[in-house]
Amino acid sequence: MDSRSFRYFLRSQYVADGLRISLGVLLPSLLFFYQGKISLGVAASLGALCVGLTDHPGPIAHKRNAMLLTSFLLLLVSWLTALLNAYLIPTTLWLAVLCFVFGIITVYGMRAGIIGTATLLIAILALDQEGTWQEITEYAFYIFAGGIWYTMLSLVFYQFFPFRAAQQALGDSIKEVAHFLRLKAQFYGINPVEESHYQAIIDQQVKVHHGHDQVREMLFKTRKIVKDTSPQGRQLVLTFIELVDLFEQTMASHFDYRLIRKQWNEARILPIFEQIIGQMAHELDQLAISLHDQSPVLKPRNFEPRLAFLKKRIDALESQGHNTLLLKKILVNLRNIGERILQMYAYQQADLPISSIDASKGLELSKFVQHESHSWESLRSHISFRSAYFRYAIRLALVVSITYLLMQLFHTGTHSYWILLTLVVVLKPGFTLTRQRNYERLVGTILGGLMGIVILYLIPDQTSRFFILVALMIAAYSFLRYKYIWSVFFLTPFVLLAFSFFSEGNELLLAGERIMDTLIGSVIAAGASLWLFPVWEYKVIRGHAVKATEASCTYFSSIISRNYKNNGLQAYKLARKSNFVAQSLLAGSFQRMLSEPQSKQKHADVFYQIVVIHHTLSSYLATLSYQSASESQFRFSEHQVRMIRRIHSHFQEMLPPELRVKGDIFSSLQAYTATEENAFLTETLELLEQTAASLKRQLLQLPLHSQNTP
Repeated sequence: MDSRSFRYFLRSQYVADGLRISLGVLLPSLLFFYQGKISLGVAASLGALCVGLTDHPGPIAHKRNAMLLTSFLLLLVSWLTALLNAYLIPTTLWLAVLCFVFGIITVYGMRAGIIGTATLLIAILALDQEGTWQEITEYAFYIFAGGIWYTMLSLVFYQFFPFRAAQQALGDSIKEVAHFLRLKAQFYGINPVEESHYQAIIDQQVKVHHGHDQVREMLFKTRKIVKDTSPQGRQLVLTFIELVDLFEQTMASHFDYRLIRKQWNEARILPIFEQIIGQMAHELDQLAISLHDQSPVLKPRNFEPRLAFLKKRIDALESQGHNTLLLKKILVNLRNIGERILQMYAYQQADLPISSIDASKGLELSKFVQHESHSWESLRSHISFRSAYFRYAIRLALVVSITYLLMQLFHTGTHSYWILLTLVVVLKPGFTLTRQRNYERLVGTILGGLMGIVILYLIPDQTSRFFILVALMIAAYSFLRYKYIWSVFFLTPFVLLAFSFFSEGNELLLAGERIMDTLIGSVIAAGASLWLFPVWEYKVIRGHAVKATEASCTYFSSIISRNYKNNGLQAYKLARKSNFVAQSLLAGSFQRMLSEPQSKQKHADVFYQIVVIHHTLSSYLATLSYQSASESQFRFSEHQVRMIRRIHSHFQEMLPPELRVKGDIFSSLQAYTATEENAFLTETLELLEQTAASLKRQLLQLPLHSQNTP
């Protein structure tokens, strides 16, 4: 992390979340410590910590409900686990049931998965709790009280800063788009672009779509923001809508860059394109920082002088007899991107009468977010070995319960529950994420353990250790959702320092035990993800490819029909959003496949071609969208209509029969044909037809696997 990124991180929502969780965890322990009831303080702090883990960015109603539900689950699970832990077989079966239940509920989404993990953590920590029925009940109650305390703390913070999380999420999303623009700019640079650069473009596209989804969730599901009559809420919604349109505009600038370099390198005009695109990315970065830090928005750069200079250079080349049609198309696209950037800046101006503007731009915003079903039917559909979530729940239940049973039979140490904690945190539904978490937890624990030993030996003063402990706590919780490896790195010395207040002289032994337990847990998790009901991407990626093709087909149809159907604009934007999401899921699946064992990367070369073709297809569709929107209603010639039907036919042939559209959905186009043909539009349709045909050839090479549910 460079210095600029570190400063950006320090002002981010991650640090604010870290401070809030640290405050929620630390205050109960300090309060009860001064009253001589440290064990109850620790229980309350554990409750606050586990509820704090579920305080994930999103609509405030979802956060509040999740935190309250988690608090009640912590009460029930900690109480029952502590009552049962004296009986080996019932406790083993109880752990298996808990792991299965809280593993399978991940079908309800990320927040449900976090609630499950937090509840399993408190169950494992309660395994060491001993005492009378009254003492166990008191212990569980204070865990519950700690959860309620943190919930109240979080809601109070929200009342003071209702737009803060959404602003920072929007700033982060703008920053990802800026980086995407920089990657695109490199195509016009002097240095030749390696093949790996295309993969970097696709990877960044995945990050952009993920950021867009997070902002949609926070903006369009939060009534206070969508219905807000003050400028602040409307500014956020309008800026985001403009950002999505801007990203589509950047996607529309996909060309044959090798041909462009070959044709125009000697003219020395391409570096001017690179410079202008870099300047636009810089302005997006500045806007992102202003939103992120709530700092004044500076006056944006005026792109017109540089664009005018570029136009003169293009005109000069044209006067020399060169065909500059392609350069003009790129110039027009850059001009539109520049106008959108300036519009986003305009939305941030305090003197803009934004309260009179409809923030939705006539769109029904609630339709642009995914509404997760929490019904029994949704869960029951995954009770099958075809479901990755069901396999994960079974795997988690077997591994945790059997490991616990072996630990009790062979008496593996005082803090051997760290093995179970590692399993719960590391084991994930997919092999790739499990392997990544495994690596990050193991490396973070080893390096953090070494740092903790150094601190304990060099700083014997208890007061100094306490302040270091607080700093480590804040750092650990700040990095928790940003970089997990850094979170573990800071959490390990924090744990060693915390134990040093109660067991002085055993620091080295304690550090070694934590590292060894983490290693054991990591090895078990790695083996389980490899051999115990694994789910490999080659079995699900074809399904993602088909869904991406279906989304592209719908996107294409919505572009064609946008101007002559009622509510065509909203249908088009919904189709565009679905297409971007589907492309992101496909590219993400391919990324995970490349991280799996070589023997499981079946047809990887074909899937790489499919991912690249889909990216190209999205770019051409974005180009078609821009071109068709700028034309009059009667824009298609008879030749173009025939090409449109052929493109749609290619899409339909790639889809399984149940997903194909029956009938001619473009029959009404005959009434909208033009006598003159737009050459730019024809060229784009020709490229789309070639790309769709190429995609069909690649998809037909693939065998039909029996697919697990993604």
